[in-house]
Amino acid sequence: MTKEGARRKSEIRTEPDKPARGEPAPLELGPLSGYTGYVLRRAQVALFENFINTFKPLGLRPAQFSVLLVVKGNPGRRQSEIAASLGIRQANLVGLIDELEARGLTKRKRLAADRRSHAVMLTARGKALLKKALALQERFERQVMAALGTAEHARLIATLAKLHELMMGLGSASPNGLSAAARRTRAPAKPNGRRRKPARANDRARTTLQ
Repeated sequence: MTKEGARRKSEIRTEPDKPARGEPAPLELGPLSGYTGYVLRRAQVALFENFINTFKPLGLRPAQFSVLLVVKGNPGRRQSEIAASLGIRQANLVGLIDELEARGLTKRKRLAADRRSHAVMLTARGKALLKKALALQERFERQVMAALGTAEHARLIATLAKLHELMMGLGSASPNGLSAAARRTRAPAKPNGRRRKPARANDRARTTLQ
């Protein structure tokens, strides 16, 4: 090899790689890649896909795992309290608990002080499954921490918690998963006191991934 050839081979490439023959060039995202919501959503989707694959042997979705964990730490609390703590609409939580109850993982009990409310508790099967789920979650979390580094992982958690507080403080979000705009457009009550079925726009406004 000549000196000129060696020099050219050792040069650092400054031009971007061209797409392989027959492959379209990647799309330009413009300012999207700098938008907090877009970047956060992409990260959430990727994280949840890995989370779901981790929990696939147990047949648990992220929201179901969250419910089991909160019920374990707060046995006998009302469904409405659990929904509020997780930022899930109560109607959605009822469906989640129905699924868990059908699998024998949770059970409901009417409260003596308020017969209209139900307390939620884990069954022995639910406790056993949650123990396995926690082991998988701890392993998954260690992988994330190893990739980011302990300090950066702690900063990420703190930043996301701060972002959540900031967004709630703006008054445009609600803990139950409905935006302020969706709450304003909820259908008025019928003369008999019951509300009409919410518009489809309200469903799209839900922010909790289930």
